[in-house]
Amino acid sequence: MLIPARYDARNAAALKRLQAAGVQLRPFPKSILDAAKKVSDEIFSSIAERDTDYKRIFESWRRFKTETDAWFGLNEFAMESYLFGKM
Repeated sequence: MLIPARYDARNAAALKRLQAAGVQLRPFPKSILDAAKKVSDEIFSSIAERDTDYKRIFESWRRFKTETDAWFGLNEFAMESYLFGKM
């Protein structure tokens, strides 16, 4: 089994155990997500400056992400918002 698939498959049971133990789960605040994105962008750019293979792959991925963000923002976000009761 692929590691991400195993991780995803075990999340539901893990969530139930946490909630049964009284853990209150909350999303990260926007300020933390903004800071994490900023730092990760800096790290990715720093690696790309030192590694030409990484830079080539990273720039290709970043172009793809930019091109597909509009689609995911419109379609996937709307569907997930609907499914998870955020609409």
